Amino acid sequence: MKKVTTFILFLFAFNLFAQKETPETEKQIIENEDGSKQVITATKGNLDYLYNGTTSEKAKALYVNAIDAAREKKYKKAVKLYLKSIKEDPKFVEAHDNVARVYRVLGDYDNALKYNKKSIKLFPEGIMAHQNIAIVYQLKKDPKNAIKHYKEIVKIDDKNPEGYFGLASMYLNSGKFDLALENSLTALTIYERTQSHHLADGYQLVGTAYYYKKDMPNAKTYLQKAKDKGARLHPTLEKELFSDDSNSETEEVTLQLETEEDYIKTKDIVLTIVKQLRETPVDKDPEGRQSLNSFLMLWVTGSPIVSIEVLSELVSFSD
Repeated sequence: MKKVTTFILFLFAFNLFAQKETPETEKQIIENEDGSKQVITATKGNLDYLYNGTTSEKAKALYVNAIDAAREKKYKKAVKLYLKSIKEDPKFVEAHDNVARVYRVLGDYDNALKYNKKSIKLFPEGIMAHQNIAIVYQLKKDPKNAIKHYKEIVKIDDKNPEGYFGLASMYLNSGKFDLALENSLTALTIYERTQSHHLADGYQLVGTAYYYKKDMPNAKTYLQKAKDKGARLHPTLEKELFSDDSNSETEEVTLQLETEEDYIKTKDIVLTIVKQLRETPVDKDPEGRQSLNSFLMLWVTGSPIVSIEVLSELVSFSD
């Protein structure tokens, strides 16, 4: 019996005009055990010394070079430079924070925890370290310790929205929807007051909490606000709450790849996907991009009408 591979592929128009993130933050996707994906915000390294900085010119120069390397995605080089900076000034808190973040990007969670903990030991009130260590614990599927550090952020600064946002995400993922709503509303209030560029994330989190509390009118209200700010909803929410809207951005297409004819019939779709991926910034809607990439790779590797050769000269252009 032939194996039939069926994809539920979500095609959509990427929003090229979504609000730009500041250099100090990034989005990261965490995949939950049920297959759903969670967007969290994390702190990037930057040139604004949040704490005491360093009096060592050599440590500072190494730190700046490390930031440049990280921005160029030369992560191993960045780690070496950050560690040299720390060697020059063992009390340089920001260098500890940044090398921990790079270790996290590399998937080295043990070293990420190690340097975040060193940062917290040097400066217990450092919000960046508490936020980033909470993210590492989320990635390690350790919600108890993640919640502990998000609560620490709230304790240090109750006007900082990231502690509440992190708590809301954790409670939402663990099914504590009342606590999720309470914390997400607090985070959103702060985002609105400060006109934060994370407003879309705030609306989306509140709307999702209402959705799981089965309050569909409020869920739709806040998720629509999130969409208006450029957020891309999970396809399930989009279909259930906005499928009747004339401006719905999600189209569900079922594709089957079994025979040569199947591959030929989907050729135009593949070309459309390639064009869309090439013309869309890589930081726009990573979940949707992953769906397109997955289908594209399946089509390329199974197609009897196309063969692909990857030249060694091209490898350096991609992680």
